[in-house]
Amino acid sequence: MRPQSEARRSIVDTIQTTGRAELRDVVRLTGVDYTKARQVLSDCVRSGELKYKLEPRPHARRPVAVYEPASVLDDLADGACWHELAGCMAGWR
Repeated sequence: MRPQSEARRSIVDTIQTTGRAELRDVVRLTGVDYTKARQVLSDCVRSGELKYKLEPRPHARRPVAVYEPASVLDDLADGACWHELAGCMAGWR
């Protein structure tokens, strides 16, 4: 596995420290360029390291993505692991 970039480490550490953050907060706190921060956040969500929820904000017309650290318990709540277990058990018969 490749090592994480400095921008990614900075963004993930910031979100883990603050708990939740919007894109504009991440840019302000880390100093990473807006476009780069957007791409890093997208990659982190795709890899399962972060998750986001859309929430209405007074400064925006549309709901804004608020990023937060993802945990293993989130996967358990979704039931994703149970589908895999059920598939394994079905193969045993």
